[in-house]
Amino acid sequence: MKNNLSLPAVAWLLLTVACMTLIIIGLRAILKKTGWEKRRQQKIMTGTALLLSIWTVLLLVLSSKGFFSDFSARDWPCWFPCQ
Repeated sequence: MKNNLSLPAVAWLLLTVACMTLIIIGLRAILKKTGWEKRRQQKIMTGTALLLSIWTVLLLVLSSKGFFSDFSARDWPCWFPCQ
């Protein structure tokens, strides 16, 4: 596994950070319009940021372990009649 980041990897990282930032900014703007108390808004913001962080770390760990490198080797469950 390569330890250096290529240009597409850096671009993907920046795109991910930008999208998450836009999600948080948009959520903050929407919560301000609700008229809810500040404590409730802060709980929602904190929970969303925590959930996004956990999801990102999970994807980072899975990708660094090579989970997304080869899907053909996996034995996927068959939900419909398989042949």
